[in-house]
Amino acid sequence: MAMQAFEPAFRPIGVPPCMNKKILLLSAMAFAALLNTAAATLAPGNSAPAPKPGEASVDQAVAYVLTHYHYSREPLDAALAGKIFDEYLKELDPAHSYFLQPDIDSFADYRKTLGTSIEAGDLKPAFAIYAVFRHRFDTRMAYALSLLDAQPDLQQDESLPLDDKPKSWMATPAALDDLWRKRVKNDVIDAMLDGKTWPQAQVQIRKRYTVLQQSVDKFDSDDVFSSFMNAYARALDPHTEYFPPVDYDQFKTQMSLKLDGIGVELQEDEDYVKIVRVLPGSPAARSGALHAGDRIAAVAQGEDGDMVDVTGWRLDDVVSLTRGPKGTVLRLKILPTGARPGTPLKPVRLVRDSIKLAEQAARSDVIAVPRKDGSTAHVGVIRIPEFYIDFDARAAGNPDYNSLTRDVRRLLAGLQARHIDGLILDIRNNGGGSVDEAANLAGLFIPHGPVVQLRSSDNKITVVRSSSTPVYSGPLAVLVDRLSASASEIFAGAIQDYKRGVIVGNDTYGKGVATQFVDLAQMTDDQADAGQLMFVSDKFYRITGASTQDKGVSPDIQFPSQIDPTQFGEETEDNPLPWDTINPVAYKTVDYHVDAMLPELRRLHQQRAANDPLFQLYVGDIQHLKTEDAATSLPLMLGARKQMEQREDAWRDSDDQAWKKLTGGTPADAAGEGAVASAQDVALREGAAIVADMRDLQHRG
Repeated sequence: MAMQAFEPAFRPIGVPPCMNKKILLLSAMAFAALLNTAAATLAPGNSAPAPKPGEASVDQAVAYVLTHYHYSREPLDAALAGKIFDEYLKELDPAHSYFLQPDIDSFADYRKTLGTSIEAGDLKPAFAIYAVFRHRFDTRMAYALSLLDAQPDLQQDESLPLDDKPKSWMATPAALDDLWRKRVKNDVIDAMLDGKTWPQAQVQIRKRYTVLQQSVDKFDSDDVFSSFMNAYARALDPHTEYFPPVDYDQFKTQMSLKLDGIGVELQEDEDYVKIVRVLPGSPAARSGALHAGDRIAAVAQGEDGDMVDVTGWRLDDVVSLTRGPKGTVLRLKILPTGARPGTPLKPVRLVRDSIKLAEQAARSDVIAVPRKDGSTAHVGVIRIPEFYIDFDARAAGNPDYNSLTRDVRRLLAGLQARHIDGLILDIRNNGGGSVDEAANLAGLFIPHGPVVQLRSSDNKITVVRSSSTPVYSGPLAVLVDRLSASASEIFAGAIQDYKRGVIVGNDTYGKGVATQFVDLAQMTDDQADAGQLMFVSDKFYRITGASTQDKGVSPDIQFPSQIDPTQFGEETEDNPLPWDTINPVAYKTVDYHVDAMLPELRRLHQQRAANDPLFQLYVGDIQHLKTEDAATSLPLMLGARKQMEQREDAWRDSDDQAWKKLTGGTPADAAGEGAVASAQDVALREGAAIVADMRDLQHRG
């Protein structure tokens, strides 16, 4: 998944005691037979990787940290072994495209014994499973390529399930053959809808599968080991992760935001690489053309470079194509969020640039809100992309260290000098950051007091308090969406619990955990470069005692969501830590009459939403995507697909004209700041109207 900022820094862990070897239930002879059978049937020139010397000790170090210091402290028993087994199969074959049910049956002993194997540093089972996967993968690639020898019948009346991942593993090769035949036929239709002739489609798709084969050919012992360790990690929760040395270097580069590129966080999503977050201040954000949920189908370098089909590619290979020197052009073809495979791909042109910390900083604006009596309310907006702080500068004693709270205090002074009637804090798409900054930012609006509780794996409770002094006492709303996570949820939860303001928007992500890193070289005698382990060490709780984990923060006034909550959010991940409660802490709510105002605020919002043409257009666009998403199958007839494309094109043309009529531009035109962008940000406009309602009700009261 996309990585969020984490706090606090890792507390050093001592070297574990000697770990006793356990007797494996699967005999060495049985293992060798399984591995040799799979290896013997691999494509010529291919061989299954084998464990490397030293990986056993890293495996044991990972097990020691996770059983002793992970928040859940879950023992490596048969129950956890079963979860690790399932996660490993998902790592290798998430769409049930390669393994057969007899393969899964042959692995039955591993479901109970993987924990014992991990404790013993025995990686043979993981590599044996991979060997079978590799054989099945090579078989599938050979079959897919053979299907391209002749043009498929594009008039045959049949369909491909849109959720084409089987509910269970296919029992026979023939059943899997039929699924792959339909997938390849769909690939051909997609290419021909994109303007390719059959010979051109044949070449393009053959190249796609050949490149995919070559990518898997590169999968070595390190990759198998990393996949297995991450299966263990993700069996515990979605945010624990093993980083081999190369991946950890890439992670640090991403977190530093100093990389020249386009500024997106990516995640594998079966056959595609999906955008999970667009970084504020990045070329992707400035373009307005990329959004969470968009899938990258093809990549080209420069103005004239050939489009490279990246469907089915590994994540790191796609990432390497998107990176490049500042000032260079990157062209993409995107399958938009919510769009089904087979719909026209959207071309996007970006110029790579450095992602500067200055562009991540909070910024302010003022929105004019017309009122029914003919007056105008002026609502200040502060956009907060990250809960940032320069830890190094603060530690060095630099009195001018950069921090979000300092920046917001300065912006508030400027807005108050402009005599604003109310304020919106916009933390949409804010993935988190510093817990201290979340607490101190809250302190600009609430009295000094507790903001969030942290419970560690040993059940110690730490209460984080604000050290700031309130500087703004007027009407306040916090605008959130599904991508508001971690520290964003701490801040929004505190404003809601103190009843200081109104939370508007969508249910937040639900990431209520803190993570730490450990250098595994500390834990091994024979591995100087063993990689890093990021693991969940603490859990966040609101001052009411309710966790933000899994459930997130529910707004006081709900808006329709542009982000599909079934695709993003903690509850959509495998094995999320559960929501629960602890004891509340003592605090005193702010006497701002939020509870008394809420019924009227909701009534006014609903009345405005029902009568505002722009809000209704916004709702209609969301409903269109939901309708498209509700389809259960895709016709595999070229003529029927062309008709679908024509209907979609007609709808988009009509929708663009409607947006232009109401705002002067289409949503795709709204890149960066400006009047058009502000007019098209329907959620922000409605949030500002709610703040104006708060001002009116306050004056009326």
